[in-house]
Amino acid sequence: MGTYIAQADVESFFGTENVAEWGDPDGDANTTTIAARVTDSIAWAEGYVSDRLRGGGYQIPFVADGSAGATLGTLTRCMVLLAGADLYGRRGMAEGRPESQAMAGHRKAAEETISQIAADQIRLPALRRSSRMTTAPYVVTPERAAAAQSRIGNGGG
Repeated sequence: MGTYIAQADVESFFGTENVAEWGDPDGDANTTTIAARVTDSIAWAEGYVSDRLRGGGYQIPFVADGSAGATLGTLTRCMVLLAGADLYGRRGMAEGRPESQAMAGHRKAAEETISQIAADQIRLPALRRSSRMTTAPYVVTPERAAAAQSRIGNGGG
């Protein structure tokens, strides 16, 4: 299971039988192998989307902003499409088959949506990145803590 999507999400969109077939390169119905391959595709898709949007307008990891009914549905749909396309493609399916064309369409739709999110043409109901957010670990030494406390005690000056 990933941070944002699970195998059940991929199966819900693409169908349980399809996901099982795509995740079974040896055709032996080994559920451990299938689950591992699906998990790997999910991890790749989640990482890819996060990397594409890193440094943009959203806090990563993505968090719904708490507004009424806010979900990350657009974002997770992109991840599901990419995970399914990755899983399908890793099986080595022949080019030109109708399924290959459909997968290319799913991947293209996900890529276009991610580009629109990056360009702020689609706004997610997710926490926005603050310019004051640290992007690396920040260590507070006792001296810095004392200095900050004295500034707060002096009205911030």
